[in-house]
Parts: sequence; structure tokens; C-alpha cells
Amino acid sequence: MNNGLHIQGKNVHVFKYLDASPFEIVCGTNIVLEFQQELIGATTPDSGMYLEKRPRMRNLTGTISGATTSDNDGNLSIFHFLNEDVFGEVQDLEFVYTDNNGSDRSIRGDFIIERIPITGDVGSASTYDINIQSTGGYTVSELIDPVPGGGQSVFSDSYTVAGGVIQDNDWIGLVDANIIEVCREGTEQLSMGLPYTFNSGTGTITPDPGTTMDGQRMFVIWTT
Repeated sequence: MNNGLHIQGKNVHVFKYLDASPFEIVCGTNIVLEFQQELIGATTPDSGMYLEKRPRMRNLTGTISGATTSDNDGNLSIFHFLNEDVFGEVQDLEFVYTDNNGSDRSIRGDFIIERIPITGDVGSASTYDINIQSTGGYTVSELIDPVPGGGQSVFSDSYTVAGGVIQDNDWIGLVDANIIEVCREGTEQLSMGLPYTFNSGTGTITPDPGTTMDGQRMFVIWTT
């Protein structure tokens, strides 16, 4: 496996959406997600002496752990979630996993807070846990199945925004479907509601101009 595809714990982040805008839950140190699938009996007279099972309902639970901070500073302090109205509401959360190449995979869904313990041991930093359970379904970013014996060639590279765009001559002549993913500083654009445009004639990608500045780093995956 290419080391660039490995995901390190420091490159996993959690965002809560407020009015379609993502805000990171700050100072996270550990994230655990558990995907559960209920199995029920499916034994029939033709099963013989062997038990058979079939899947039924699914559930997703998780724990977000981190260091306690006092205020929101563009991101979300743990105390945001202790507000009486917030604690009881459904949380729109996205978990973003970024590999060493800068490519992202994300899991997003609605969650309800089950419990929030906050510790404050003398001589050490205060920490918190947010225990959550999903309500309803969840989405996982699309993963392209491998093609036996080859198929499309997949390429990736990093770029610096200049004049509001990034450019690669290798993109000239491609179509929109060839551009698999466009990420900015570890954030996959479309999953975060940030559009971009692709000009096949010039091999140019223009990220969302309202949230992009020259000098920012972009990562692109494409096929030929």
C-alpha cells in the first residue's frame, strides 16, 4: 500500500454544521466511530444443522475526546455543547479523514448527544468526551472500486493557488468526470459545500472564490 494513502490520527477532524457552515470541534485528541449492524436469524428448513443470519438495522455511535477550552474562537469549545438548547438538539456532524497525500474521506450524519463527561484532575489538563449516537442514516464519501488488470490511470498532485486558480497542462482535454477530487488544505471541496469550476481547454481549476486566497494549497486527484 502506498504510504501516501495512510491516514494519521492527527489528520482526522470533526466539524459541526451551523446554518450550512462547518465549524471544527477544537482540541480533539481521539475519535472513535463504531458501525453496528443488527443480525437476525434467517434459518429455514433447508439450512440443515447450520445457523444462518441476515442483516437488519444499522447504527453508528461515536466518542469525540479532547482538551477542554473555555470559549468559541472561530471553532467550537466543548462548552458550546453544554448549552441547554444545543445539548438536546440534533447535531449535524462530519468526520473528515485526510491521508498523507491530502485526499479526504468523510462520514456525515445527524447525531444525538448521549453524555458529556468533563474531567479536571489536579496537575493535568482538563479533558472531555462527547458520546454520540446517530439518528437516521449517514453518508460516506464515495470510493471508486479498483479495476482488475488496470483500467483508468489515477494521478494526484499538490498545487498553490495563484491568481485565484490552479493549473496543470495534464488536465487539458479532460472532462469534468476525470476530476475525482479537489481538496483545499485537507478539506474536500464538494463535501463542504464549496464549489469549483474546471476549464478543460486551459487545464484550469478555479476554487470557490469567496473562500479561497492566493497562496493556499490545493490537492487534486484525476484520471485519464
